[in-house]
Amino acid sequence: MSRPPRGRVLLWSLVAAAGLAAVAAAFWPTGADSEGRWDAPDTTYSPGPRGTKALFLLLAQEALPVERLRRPSYDRLPARAALWNLSPDALGAVERRWLLDFVRAGGTFAAGPGPFRALAVDAGLGDPRFDDREGAVTEQGGLDVVVERAFAVEGLPAPARLQVWRGSAKAPVVASWPVGRGRLVFVGLFDAARDDQIGRGQNGPFFFRLARDAGAPLFFDEFQTGFGDEGLLRLLAAAPYRWGLAQGALALAVLLLSFGRRRRPAEAPVRA
Repeated sequence: MSRPPRGRVLLWSLVAAAGLAAVAAAFWPTGADSEGRWDAPDTTYSPGPRGTKALFLLLAQEALPVERLRRPSYDRLPARAALWNLSPDALGAVERRWLLDFVRAGGTFAAGPGPFRALAVDAGLGDPRFDDREGAVTEQGGLDVVVERAFAVEGLPAPARLQVWRGSAKAPVVASWPVGRGRLVFVGLFDAARDDQIGRGQNGPFFFRLARDAGAPLFFDEFQTGFGDEGLLRLLAAAPYRWGLAQGALALAVLLLSFGRRRRPAEAPVRA
């Protein structure tokens, strides 16, 4: 039986190694003290213009219980806690399942369009659409919230609470919907919480009020911003799909071994 050339074996080995390296690089967390945190967007570790460290320090200074969540342990959040996701990225299927259980048990989840959409669909609220445009917004309590652009959400039933809207039709910019014993909060102006915007108008007091009413303790999801504190292997070991991943790795190993040299040639079975 002929065997594949060594060059082909080497090629497939390199492809597999490159694929594993790409996966590891994609999921490898960024340390909180890394040099790139200044330019990192949305994270409470960044004091740069696109970070939200000033918001975190403001809430802590006002004696609100705030913490950073640096691993995807959404299934272990306290039932009455609030979780803010400032990242624009969509959530994965497993994360959505954990978060929906968290909200139904009494938690509060606040996010912008990316994380909010799929969770709203999974919760049965509908399929939201988002309208991103410039223009002034109106805050329920009369605070002067200043934001250059804001998202309004459409396609959902009337919210239980409307806190910020745009235009005479009161398109919801910050609003909440009950889900189980908890609630989903859409925040279409998280850009106003960034370090270069938090001091404009009364943005700071607005986010303090929003955090105070959200629940306690308040967690900022730093895993979604790329500032997790767990290595790839430990995260995979804690994942609910870890056995599927292990089986996939085993199949890959068997595939690579199949390209190797046979120690003995294949023999036809002996017929009686």
